[in-house]
Amino acid sequence: MSISRFYTDLLSVKIDKITFEDLKNKLALIAVYVGEKDVFLYETNNSKLLKKLGKISRRHNLQTAITKFPLRPYVREPKVPKFFVTDFLEYSLRYRVGHSALCVYKNNSIREKIGDCLANERKLGILLGYPTCCVEEYVERKVRMIEVFYDGLVKKYRPKSREEIKQLLDADAEVPIELSDNVDKTWRQLPFVFHTACKACLSMESSASSMLNLRYEKLALSVSKHFHNEILNAASALCTRVI
Repeated sequence: MSISRFYTDLLSVKIDKITFEDLKNKLALIAVYVGEKDVFLYETNNSKLLKKLGKISRRHNLQTAITKFPLRPYVREPKVPKFFVTDFLEYSLRYRVGHSALCVYKNNSIREKIGDCLANERKLGILLGYPTCCVEEYVERKVRMIEVFYDGLVKKYRPKSREEIKQLLDADAEVPIELSDNVDKTWRQLPFVFHTACKACLSMESSASSMLNLRYEKLALSVSKHFHNEILNAASALCTRVI
């Protein structure tokens, strides 16, 4: 089997509605295929898509498994009432009902790590090949997100009880959140990486994320110049929409 045949098979599947995400997921699968990445993970409620992707992957001698993401604990205790952590997680899980995740990997040794890593945010980021600095900023941002969300909810709506807070969550109450996530900057500067780069990586030319971007860009070029340009054009279009 060759990269070109694997890529051709992947063209028969629309992995994501957003073109940029669709192309990047295809690149991630190719990275696993050539040994540039240990594991590919994709979560969705579209079971037919997962089955089709799994079938294509196995046809090219890759290993697959379908699993579910467990709740992953925060890396530190959020500075919010404990009941809110529980309620916020329940609120977040509503959007993942019926979701499963496809794992694609090449080496059987990886399968043994997957279960443990799925339950640990840091371990999962490292397994996926993300720089430690970016993983640390991401897990801390998840804690800050719930803190900022709680503060914004209380400030805007002045709830007087836990029940009122739950009602606001159930109603998808809008909460202004000012918390930079570096997503659009990553799209602009490092369109070939599979993670959101941290501030340090985005400020240095020779950062760990920059090196990964170069590596995956070279991989995209090895597939075809057209595929490489498609990713750049999709990233540019997405960034234009964000502005």
